[in-house]
Amino acid sequence: MVFIKRVIQILLSPFRTIVQKYKYRKKIKELQKRHKTSVLYISHDLSLVRRICDRIAVMYAGQIVETGDAESIFNQPKHPY
Repeated sequence: MVFIKRVIQILLSPFRTIVQKYKYRKKIKELQKRHKTSVLYISHDLSLVRRICDRIAVMYAGQIVETGDAESIFNQPKHPY
């Protein structure tokens, strides 16, 4: 339970600087590897999403309109969002 609380605290913390964003991203990746778990990111920061996610689901108007691997979502989008 302590692990879950710590992860939630990390994910809810605002990124005030690029350095903080890098540190959080690195820490989350370390936790993900150590505990062999998945991480769900909900973000408007597409540069961050592109760098850290293997698979992406894109929402538009409250609906998931596209899913796929990060490369195909960014290089060949299927929806005009």
